[in-house]
Amino acid sequence: MIRGSGRSLERTLAWRVVAVLIVGLLALSATLVWTLAWQLRGAADGDIETALEVVAGAQDNAGDGPVAINEARLGRILPSRTLVAIVANDGAVRAISTSAVDVGALPVDHATGEIFAFTLGSKRYRGEVVEADAVAADASTGEVIEVDRLLVAIETTSDRHTVRNLTIVAGGLTAIAAAALALVARAVIRRSLTPVRDIAAAASAVAATGASEPMPSGDPFSETQALARSVDDALRRRETAERAIRDFVADASHELRTPLAKVQGWADLLASGQLDDEAAAAAADKILGAAEELGGVVDELALLAALDVAPQRAQAEVRLGDLVREVIDEAWALYPDAIQNFFPEPEAEGATVKGDATALRRAVRNLVGNAVQHGGEGVHVSAALHATDAELVLIVSDTGPGIPPESRERIFDRFFTTSAGNGRHSGLGLAIVAAVARAHGGRVEVLDSPIGATFALTLPRSKGDRKEGISPATV
Repeated sequence: MIRGSGRSLERTLAWRVVAVLIVGLLALSATLVWTLAWQLRGAADGDIETALEVVAGAQDNAGDGPVAINEARLGRILPSRTLVAIVANDGAVRAISTSAVDVGALPVDHATGEIFAFTLGSKRYRGEVVEADAVAADASTGEVIEVDRLLVAIETTSDRHTVRNLTIVAGGLTAIAAAALALVARAVIRRSLTPVRDIAAAASAVAATGASEPMPSGDPFSETQALARSVDDALRRRETAERAIRDFVADASHELRTPLAKVQGWADLLASGQLDDEAAAAAADKILGAAEELGGVVDELALLAALDVAPQRAQAEVRLGDLVREVIDEAWALYPDAIQNFFPEPEAEGATVKGDATALRRAVRNLVGNAVQHGGEGVHVSAALHATDAELVLIVSDTGPGIPPESRERIFDRFFTTSAGNGRHSGLGLAIVAAVARAHGGRVEVLDSPIGATFALTLPRSKGDRKEGISPATV
C-alpha cells in the first residue's frame, strides 16, 4: 500500500528542465565571454607585433655603425595605447608613452621572445622584451645612450573592463532568462500533465465511490493513453475479482447452508428425545451423511483455493494412460452398468505428462463421475486417450441428456450445476477439472457430439516424451 505524499512530479520536472536550461545558458555565456577574451587577447598580441614594426620603422641606419632610434619620431608615430621602454647598457630606463609611467616598475628584465602580461598601477598591459643593438638620443637633451633591449607593450585595461562588463551582462541575462523559462516550463509541463491529473482524479473517484467508470482517454500523448488503458484494465480486473468474490461467497454460503441445515435439523430432532431407537439411528445416519456432504464441499473448496494460490504443485512424470485406467477401474467397480471401456491409442499408452498425479487423478475422476451422475439412468460412459506430437487428449463421453446450449459457457464456473436442487452436486467438480488443467498448462472444453456430453481434457506431453514430425491426430 502506498502511503504518504511524495514530491510533486510537476515541480520536479519544472526544476529539472530549468536546471538543464540554466546549465546550457551558463555554458553559452561562458563560451561567449571566453571567445571575446580570446579575441581581445589575440588583437592585443597583434598590436604588439605592429608596434614592433613601428619601432623598427623609426630607426635610422647610419652606415656600418649601430642603428639609431629616433625617439622624437617614435613618439609621434606610436599608437595611443603603446608603451616603449628603452633600456641602456648601464641599466637606465627611459619610457616613451602618451601617459606618465613609473619606469622603475617596468618589467624590463623579463625573458625575451615571449609575450606576457603585467600591471602598472591600475593599468594592465601585454608586452614583449626584445634585444636591440642600437643607440638612442634623448629628444630633449640630445644625450646618446647605447641600447641593450626594448620593452614594447600595449595597454589592455579597456579590454579587461569589456570582458568584465560582458560577464556581468551575461550573468544578468541568464538570471532573467532562467526566471522566464521557469515560468514557461511550469506552464507547459502543467498543461502536458493534464491527462495524468485527469486519470488520477478518475481513479480516485472510483476508489472513493466504487462506481465503475471508464478512464479518460489520455489524449493526446501515447504514454498517457497507455497509462489510461492500464489503469482502466486494472480497475476492470478489480471489479471482476470483487464480483467473483461476492459470487463465490454467495454461492458457497448457499451450498454450505443446505448440509448445515440438515445437520442442525436432524440434530435438534435427535436432541428432543422424541425419537425411538430406530428413528434416532436413522437421524444419526442423516447427520453423518450431511456432514460427509459438507466435508466434501469444504475439501473441494480447499483444493480450488490451493490451485489458485500455488498452481505449480508437485511435479513428476505421470503415465496418463495408466492413471486413467485406474480411475476407470474404480468407476466400473461402483457403476458396472454405466462404465464401458477405455480406448487408448497405441501412441498414447506409454505417453507421460509432467505434473501432480493426485491433482490429475482428481480431475479425471471428476470427469468420469460427472458423466455418471448427470447421465441419468441407463447412461453409458466411455473414455479414449489420443496423442499428438506435443499433447495428450483425454475424451470422456456419455449417452446422457447432454448439456443445454445456454449452459455451455458456464459449465466450468464454480458452483454452477445443471442439476439444481440436488444436494449431492456441489457444482465444483468441473471447476476443479478446469483449475487442474490450467495448473498443468492445458485446457478442458466441451465438444460437439450428436448424443450426450463429450469433454476433452488436453495436457502437454513431457518434453522428453514428445515426438517430432508427427502430425496431430484428429480427435
